[in-house]
Amino acid sequence: MAGQSDYEKLLLGAQRNFSFRFKNWPLWVGVILISIGVFFALTIYSPTLFQKLVVAGITELGFAFFIAHVIIITVDRDEKQEMRREIRAEQRRLETERRLAERRVTSKLYLSTVLEVDLPNDISDELNKYILASKLLKRDQRVKYRIHFLDPYAKLVQSLDATYENVHREPYDYYPPFQSYHNQIVEAEERHPNEIWGLLSLTLSVTRAGSRASEKVLSWQRSSNQKEAESNEKFTADLDGVNLNDPIQLEFGDKVRLQVEWASPKFENDNEVFTNTNFAENMVIDVEYDKNEFEVGYRCIHPRAKECMSISEGQHHDTLNFDFPFLPSNGVITWWRKRKSPKKAND
Repeated sequence: MAGQSDYEKLLLGAQRNFSFRFKNWPLWVGVILISIGVFFALTIYSPTLFQKLVVAGITELGFAFFIAHVIIITVDRDEKQEMRREIRAEQRRLETERRLAERRVTSKLYLSTVLEVDLPNDISDELNKYILASKLLKRDQRVKYRIHFLDPYAKLVQSLDATYENVHREPYDYYPPFQSYHNQIVEAEERHPNEIWGLLSLTLSVTRAGSRASEKVLSWQRSSNQKEAESNEKFTADLDGVNLNDPIQLEFGDKVRLQVEWASPKFENDNEVFTNTNFAENMVIDVEYDKNEFEVGYRCIHPRAKECMSISEGQHHDTLNFDFPFLPSNGVITWWRKRKSPKKAND
């Protein structure tokens, strides 16, 4: 029962496993044989060799029955626990499939009756899978690019500061939702061996629903003389990204703030694509670069591409503000090109 204490559960287990029930017969046969063996061992004062063997045999047989009972109840308990786990996992799977089927039907009805759009099943299923089934919402996000010229290549230092909220009614196991922190260009790394590439820093903080206080779950900063992004007890870092050893479980309304920075080698004429894997309320992109060295441009990947962003230019940076929410796969392409001659002051 749900309200039972550990002590009460222990008493119930003892009553089940040591009571006078038929399934406990090995226990009581063992107790009887041990008692008989002990009784004869204490009452026979000058036993013969045969008597000693008989008494020892009866006692050992009793212990064998007793040990067999202990093994039986232990194995039986483990098997029942494993069976319960399998049943619960199967129930969760069936419940997930049921809800997925309900969402598919609901989304199909919504498209056909409300929007009056009749799409093929495979397209409506994709809409449900990648949009309607999204469980995380980006409340805030800020992306920062720093483009440095490394003759004849470029170095792109990227940082992301984003807050994700679990908008699903069930718990969600959170992992950093992106990969490829380190795009290798071997020639650039060999030509500039003193540069540091890959993951530079990683911080994860959690704010529980209804609370303003945040709890720092992970904070890692790479030292200036550390050439490789070494893993630790909480995460592993490789060329594919960061993998948490244990996910962060988010209840409904919980938020996790991700702050990450990494450096990638690029060509002097290159681009960087940033896309969202979740719904995003907004986004700001800061781009720092030497305008005498690079010409930089932007293209919004959005249904409202022509009106979705505004650009404010500074002396050595651009700031991109976006006026509309982002859907999964929406994002921005940032491209740059090395200037053949320095930019004039009145350009």
